[in-house]
Amino acid sequence: MSRWAALALQMLLACGEAGLGWYVLFCVLPGKEKQNPEDRKLIAGSLVLLGALLSGNRMRMFFSPLVFLAAAGIHFVCGAVVKRGHLLMTASVIFSWYSVQALLDFVLAFASMPLLGEAFLEKVFTGEGLFWQAGIYLVSRLVLALPVLILGKKWRGKIPEEEYRLVLAGTAAALVILLWQYYQRMVAIMLGQDNLAGGGMSLSILASLVVLSIIIILFLNNRVTRSENQYLAMQEDLMMQKYQRLEEEIEKNRCMVHDMRHDVTALREYAASGDYEGLRQYLDSMSQALASRKRTVWTQNTLWDLVLQQKKEEAERAGIAVTVQAELIPAFPFSQREGCALFGNLLDNAMEACGKIEGEEKWIRVRIEKKNQMLFLEVGNSIGERPKEKNGKLPTTKKGGLHGYGMKSVRRIVEKYGGVLSWEAGKDSFAVFMSFFES
Repeated sequence: MSRWAALALQMLLACGEAGLGWYVLFCVLPGKEKQNPEDRKLIAGSLVLLGALLSGNRMRMFFSPLVFLAAAGIHFVCGAVVKRGHLLMTASVIFSWYSVQALLDFVLAFASMPLLGEAFLEKVFTGEGLFWQAGIYLVSRLVLALPVLILGKKWRGKIPEEEYRLVLAGTAAALVILLWQYYQRMVAIMLGQDNLAGGGMSLSILASLVVLSIIIILFLNNRVTRSENQYLAMQEDLMMQKYQRLEEEIEKNRCMVHDMRHDVTALREYAASGDYEGLRQYLDSMSQALASRKRTVWTQNTLWDLVLQQKKEEAERAGIAVTVQAELIPAFPFSQREGCALFGNLLDNAMEACGKIEGEEKWIRVRIEKKNQMLFLEVGNSIGERPKEKNGKLPTTKKGGLHGYGMKSVRRIVEKYGGVLSWEAGKDSFAVFMSFFES
């Protein structure tokens, strides 16, 4: 390979490396999809500048810390201008990208040491062996390009800056430190201060990257789970407050009804002395209507009976027949708030499923019973089409997962109290079953 051909290849690879860095930056950071002409000129100019800087250095030396910092710094400044700020996130993404790419170069370089032996210094480290050095850069960029393009498209616009910027900053710092440690190790090998154990060093870098990735994934999963639980708890609190306010309003209405009965009685007595037959009939019908507003007792728990009654009335207004079969349960294993969330979310899901049916019978069935120290709860409903199971779970038409956060809340409550949650789907019906041991 001639020196000019090697320089052209190095320039092409360096420009591709910088271009992928821009792609990662746009995938991670929020902002508009299209850039204005000035931004596009700045990006194009940075690609040429970074390509010339990196390729020119790599023709003389495999890796230079100063050139690494210069390239990352130039890219950071250009990125901050294009993204209009987001300094910490921009720096984190840029330094993480160049560090990962350099570490992958080191993996392949160390792996080539057993093959080249003492010739490694000349063929790779000093840039004299154009074929070996260009081959390492080419393979490492091809290996990294595919997952970046796939994951970048998947993650585009889905990484909240406020929540993850410190995580990305810590990741970038860890990668830079790791890169510096292995660069010093390579220099020590070149100076004869360390053994030529390239294969072991390659595995060491890969193991370090895997461990760092696992730590980051576990941290993010824990953060997401904690945020999700906080959201579910807040949702349950809001639902609880809603039904408590409704309970207060009902109590006020009961007092009003009680007072109105006295008024009706008095008016009827006055009307009895004269010809007020029409007034009497009106008052009789009004009295019967008020008496019919008594709340049904299903479970003996005032708040949960209120949830069932409200959802029943809401469903019946939508043309859905609701049947409630319940025993008087003096105590449930879960709290008032959790009970409201449990019944409310399941009945909301059932009404949503019934709302999608056209021209067929719509129904919801609720069963609450206690047998042999076990509490059984069932919410069933009619469906228009049998849902398809995916990975042991039911898909949803809502965004955000299995029946949205409603079903996640139900699952969390059931698991918290050691219950069993299951479901059964037929051709035209669907039912959720829950069972709890009596505490």
